[in-house]
This record gives sequence, structure tokens and C-alpha cells, in this order.
Amino acid sequence: MDDAVADGTLSAADRRRIETAPAQPGCLIVPLRLLHLRYEGRTWLADDPAYEGNVTRRTSFFKHL
Repeated sequence: MDDAVADGTLSAADRRRIETAPAQPGCLIVPLRLLHLRYEGRTWLADDPAYEGNVTRRTSFFKHL
């Protein structure tokens, strides 16, 4: 983020907001390795040929973003 602030892509205020967000109540940091586990729940992505039945927790919860 240092480079982004230095080149003006990210403001110092936004950087502070990003860095303090995990300390907010209700925020939970999930290790990336857990997001890459296979998702066994129901999801519309299961029918998407691009995923060929290989849906992870990451794609299931964040694909729409």
C-alpha cells in the first residue's frame, strides 16, 4: 500500500480505514487457505460450466463482487 499512497492511487485516509477495518466489531479475518477449500453447500455456481463443479468457498461467497 505504500506505493499506492505514494503515487496517489490510494489516499492516506483510505489506507487508515483499510488498516483499521479488521479491528471493527463483527469483522473476522479468514486465512486464504480456508477460502480455497471446496464448497459443499448449495450455490448457483454449481451449474456454471466455467467452474465444472469445482466451487471453492472463495468463489461461492465473493464471485458476485
